[in-house]
Amino acid sequence: MGKDGAVHKFNELLTGSMNRKILSLSIALIIVLGIAAYAGSLGGKFLLDDELLIKNNIFIIHRAGPGIFFTTDIMAGVGMVSAFYRPLQMITYASDHAVWNLNATGYHITSMLLHILVALCIYRMLSILLSDNKLSFLASALFVVHPIHTEAVSYISGRADPLSCLFMLLCFIIYIKEINRDKISLPGYILIPLTYALALLSKETSVILPLLLLFYHFVFKRKIKVLPFVLLLGVFTVYLFIRLIYLRLVLVPMQAGFDTMPGRIPGFFAAMLTYIKLLFLPFPLHMEYRAGLFAFTNPRVIAGIILTFIIIAFAWIKRKNKIILFSIGWFFLGILPVSNLYKISAYMAEHFLYLPSIGFFMLIAYALTGISNNKKYSAAGTVLIIALLSFYLTAAIKQNDYWKTPFAFYDRTLKLVPESESAYYGRGILYDKIGKYDQAIADYDMAILIKPDYTDAYNNRGIVYDKKGEYDKAMADYKKAIRINPDYAPARNNLKNTYEKIDRNKSVAPHP
Repeated sequence: MGKDGAVHKFNELLTGSMNRKILSLSIALIIVLGIAAYAGSLGGKFLLDDELLIKNNIFIIHRAGPGIFFTTDIMAGVGMVSAFYRPLQMITYASDHAVWNLNATGYHITSMLLHILVALCIYRMLSILLSDNKLSFLASALFVVHPIHTEAVSYISGRADPLSCLFMLLCFIIYIKEINRDKISLPGYILIPLTYALALLSKETSVILPLLLLFYHFVFKRKIKVLPFVLLLGVFTVYLFIRLIYLRLVLVPMQAGFDTMPGRIPGFFAAMLTYIKLLFLPFPLHMEYRAGLFAFTNPRVIAGIILTFIIIAFAWIKRKNKIILFSIGWFFLGILPVSNLYKISAYMAEHFLYLPSIGFFMLIAYALTGISNNKKYSAAGTVLIIALLSFYLTAAIKQNDYWKTPFAFYDRTLKLVPESESAYYGRGILYDKIGKYDQAIADYDMAILIKPDYTDAYNNRGIVYDKKGEYDKAMADYKKAIRINPDYAPARNNLKNTYEKIDRNKSVAPHP
């Protein structure tokens, strides 16, 4: 096909036509773009929480069966306690392990496929809502290649985001199709609550789905049908009962210094400024955004407040435009569960944008289609679309290098965030594995210096001391970890093993 033919095909794709040929081409291109963006992640290794959730998790390694994940939190398999209840995420890891054992490539394949499925669901959802193939395709294509999602896709432990988003979108699609029927079908009554339940069992932030559906009703002026919505609320109630009453898993505060909501509000606006900047210009991207207090007089906070209210004011002024209103509303509602207004693990993180960013890409796609639909600017619009997709695709490919090589990952993280205790901890694990014990101890020392109650770092430093034969130091570290967390099973087991090792050494020592 010549150059003119290729341009013609691309322009044909960007028409509003929804014939079967264009539909198939759109889907194929989204899949190709997703593979192109994340094929580089397939050579990645296990990093950070991957060690705990997968490599050291006895429920997965010993194939305890999927049932165990419904009655425990995500860290139970390593003898730790977590407030996160994500059985479906853990089941996907167990499934990967059954096929791939501890070959990280297989886990990355699953995460990449989930991401592509999410992009296809976005395409389907927008096609139903807007009946505009061009806008639907562009929003999905931008979503699938944008490098902001590498933390959720290339980091195996980030899988909860694409998994929960997938089931939320499936629920949304089924819901809007069913309520626009004269009569809701029996499969609809089954699938609506089922997909919402699967979303909740993937990640806690899925609680926002009913609000997104209510917002859909508001924007598109659709009458609420009571029974489907009651079914959703019933699933939500059962989920809360399981978490709070049966398992007693409460999302407890994880940050010091954020004792009141007013103290956390400035951080929300600081995060908003960074989020918008990273969505337009995704540089630099990294794992760590440190928890810190912000004052309302902080320049970042002031700029974030101004930007936030400009966006909200724009949505209000353009409220008769359903696409603009729905896009901006989706973004803010999607970010609400991770806004840190209720205390969570950080004031911001790149993977927090996985669901909200759909609204951003919808808005950008709307602007781009407006340009390309204008006969005067059609050629310029097409060039801009290709350039933007190429820009984000290239950035995603490059960003995957950050996640692929563990030492490079930790070194780059520490270059950008020198106070990252988790990066020192992760690099310490790597040094331990290759027998560089002194470097491992030095990194664990730094992790503990930054975070004095870092139980994992004390335990792992004790393991390294044990390997070096420095048993007194090893036992001191294990005991410190146990004092910090009396229920920390790994340190208890290691302390017991070290005592037994000392006793064996004494028993075989030669008599004078």
